[in-house]
Amino acid sequence: MYIVAGLMRDAHQARGLIRALADAAFEREEIDMSGGPVVGLVKCGVPEGEAQVLAEGVRRGGAIVAVRADDEMEAEQAALLMSRHGAVDIEACATGWRSQ
Repeated sequence: MYIVAGLMRDAHQARGLIRALADAAFEREEIDMSGGPVVGLVKCGVPEGEAQVLAEGVRRGGAIVAVRADDEMEAEQAALLMSRHGAVDIEACATGWRSQ
């Protein structure tokens, strides 16, 4: 099982992504929009460093959408949908935030 998480700029954008994931046959119960703490993200399978950046994005007004994928192909499809719906490049954000 794979967990794919994306940081969206706001809740409105996150809801659009959730609709797109559901339209692409991801089960609603496998999709979560969270502002959860780092510990919750790590428990879901998000690496701690990535969870820290996602949590900072939420503190800055963003929203996290996470989805469980059964295999690598589904995970890639979820990541592509997240990208198409404007998921933030968390590595670029992390670099920018560290330089502030």
